[in-house]
Amino acid sequence: MKSREIELVDLFEVEELQKLQDVFSEAHRVSSIITTPEGEPITKPSNFTNFCFNLVRSSPIGCANCMKSDTAIGQQSLGGPIIQPCASAGLWDAGASISVGGQHIASWLIGQVRNEDLNQERVLKYADEIGVDKKEFLDAFMEVPYMSYDQFTKVAEMLYYFANQISDKAYAKSELEKAMIEKDKFLSIVAHDLRSPFNSILGYTEIMADDIDNMSLPEIKAMANLLKKSSRNLFVLLENLLQWSLIKRGKSAFNPQWFKFNELFEETIELLNEIITRKDIEILSSFPEILSVYGDKGMLESVLRNLISNSIKFSSKGGKIQVGVKKGENESLLIWVRDSGIGMNENIVSSLFQLSNQTNRTGTDGERSNGLGLIICKEFVEKHEGKIWVESKEGKGSIFYISIPQNNT
Repeated sequence: MKSREIELVDLFEVEELQKLQDVFSEAHRVSSIITTPEGEPITKPSNFTNFCFNLVRSSPIGCANCMKSDTAIGQQSLGGPIIQPCASAGLWDAGASISVGGQHIASWLIGQVRNEDLNQERVLKYADEIGVDKKEFLDAFMEVPYMSYDQFTKVAEMLYYFANQISDKAYAKSELEKAMIEKDKFLSIVAHDLRSPFNSILGYTEIMADDIDNMSLPEIKAMANLLKKSSRNLFVLLENLLQWSLIKRGKSAFNPQWFKFNELFEETIELLNEIITRKDIEILSSFPEILSVYGDKGMLESVLRNLISNSIKFSSKGGKIQVGVKKGENESLLIWVRDSGIGMNENIVSSLFQLSNQTNRTGTDGERSNGLGLIICKEFVEKHEGKIWVESKEGKGSIFYISIPQNNT
């Protein structure tokens, strides 16, 4: 199972987590808290002892040692819980890292129990070290729940299994819901976006079939151009639908190789020449002629074509589009497509690359848009383990960036 970027709070409400944690802590007589992988609390502490909460952690030295222990047991561990004595007073603690698809999304920490290895002499010595009253410290220590090491290990292992099982199931459920939303949107595109160009083609052909004898040559040419435009829109939509379908079914082969970027650029511009000419768009380039790129040429051609086509769509007649390439960080290649078009506000930018949040904006010449092309761009860029993002201001144009690793070893 491959995970997307996700957090535990995407799978559960905090209130649900708190209830689970409280019940678990009460049932097993352990303290408990759930944190992010960075150690930030997600839940409130459950069943924390007076010994740890009010005495050990009230001391700067004791608190620092506790934080050190929490960091250690909060690390990702895919083989089971991390169990060890606390660096403060030696009480036993454990951490169950919660992972989905190998991604560490949270840690469930338990502990503050004493076992057969702890003795009063060690506790009193630690009271001196952190500057706490010995009698108060010892009395609080004796109130700490007792549990054998074997029993605590079983509790920690049960927690690890329980936390990861429910997280996996919750994640699978959220992915299924996401897939259902995507399927509904896909069917919506098929039902509505395909209908429009088909209706146009049917309408134009009916007019020509019924009235061609009464039409002048300029009228026939105009009608033919409208048919050509509708047919092209239909072809682009069908191609995008096919590519998206192949991606989702895992049928899109990835064949990286070295190739000249200028060849890819020229081939793409040639494919888009008709709409570039129709809107009188000036295409500028900024990259070395001999620049070589490592990647799947077919996928990157589709990415570049979709990005340039998108820029043309939202540029006014006579606008400018610049395609540039330069070396990025960590042996990566940075490709960008800049336009002087109508730009986007923050709401539109945040909803790009998501099938579930389509903007459905029309272009400057009434061109239809369903956002599927940008979604395909994201999928293909991520196939290269790269990133895609956009910077845009309404009325000021947009810049789409692609970063692709070039270390093909």
